Amino acid sequence: MVEHEIDGWFMSSDTEAQYPASAPPKGRVDWVVDRLRDSILLGELQPGERVRTVQLAQAWHVSPTPIREAIQRLGSEGLLDVQAQQGARVSAVSPARALEIFELRALLEPLLVQLSVEQFTDDLRQNITARFDEYVRAWHGQTEISPEMSRYYLRFSDALFAGGHLPALRSLVQNLKLQCLRYNGWFTVAERIEVHGRVMEAVLDRDAAAAASAIADSIRPGLAWAREMVPSGVQVTSILTPQSVEALKVITAMYPLAPAFGA
Repeated sequence: MVEHEIDGWFMSSDTEAQYPASAPPKGRVDWVVDRLRDSILLGELQPGERVRTVQLAQAWHVSPTPIREAIQRLGSEGLLDVQAQQGARVSAVSPARALEIFELRALLEPLLVQLSVEQFTDDLRQNITARFDEYVRAWHGQTEISPEMSRYYLRFSDALFAGGHLPALRSLVQNLKLQCLRYNGWFTVAERIEVHGRVMEAVLDRDAAAAASAIADSIRPGLAWAREMVPSGVQVTSILTPQSVEALKVITAMYPLAPAFGA
């Protein structure tokens, strides 16, 4: 069988793309991004392991080009460490790193959801409701969290923050949430749906304070776990301090908002 490349996919002489059996009907780069991200989240690629472009291209029946584009995208998400002339490696996993990520989420997400509530519209209501329904259907009855389930969660989460019209901050928060998918275990599936349902209800009720409080409740267990897991003697710089909360109060002084995390 003769193969040639069309739009990044290897095509056989009968013009059928050599998709893996699980490949969805989406663009090649998006498919490779999801596949590479899943490999990291599932542990198929271990922390510190080098991402080998040629081998992955051969295994996934794509050209090296979408692999390289996916590497750059996952580098921006924080799942890969990409260095010029040295290639890419899977980012390290550690309690200290987890603590920094959870603290950043604790500072940013309550603020972002409050700003979104302040500019709420009927279109946002419909989008949030639709994304939450998709999320619940994907997660209902499951006992373990798969990467595909996580994608529905992230779509719902992004819909919650859309009203703030702050794409750079939304992107940062989504990247932090993606990295947090490597640190799981304190919520059951049912508990996750329940706590995220409370966030949604508060947003739909346009209750900014309740939405921020519910967001904080969803982050707090991971934050507590990371603090507990950091080995004694390991120096970490906490960013969730009275000073940082006071700084947020100054930033939000022009809004009738209050940070959900106190000193």
